[in-house]
Amino acid sequence: MPIAQAAIALQQQDPQRAIDLLESAIPYQRGHLWAIYLRGQAYIMAGEANKAMAEFLKLQDLNSVEPDLPVHTLVHLGLARASAAAGNPRAARQAYNAFLERLKDGDEGIPLVVQARAELAQLP
Repeated sequence: MPIAQAAIALQQQDPQRAIDLLESAIPYQRGHLWAIYLRGQAYIMAGEANKAMAEFLKLQDLNSVEPDLPVHTLVHLGLARASAAAGNPRAARQAYNAFLERLKDGDEGIPLVVQARAELAQLP
């Protein structure tokens, strides 16, 4: 339940509440990869890019756990955004490209893909 509540908190632009809710999931996060992803998203929203990167890297290290989950594609976008927010455009570019590569055979008009391309184009 904290994962769903954290997702709602993020929709309500309340990253600190999401972070607080996800604290209870830390002991079980290896089995709840979305908790790690949402925590990373919350840290980005809270302006804590380095903490967000740590969460996304943790998730990336778990790519062999349920490898078909969409979260393993989204982690690249999270890393890209966190890297950009941390002032590391090179790492951001690499992560954006990894995200787009994973979706290269999909519909070009998917809003998340369009948004990622726009964000990539704005990097210095």
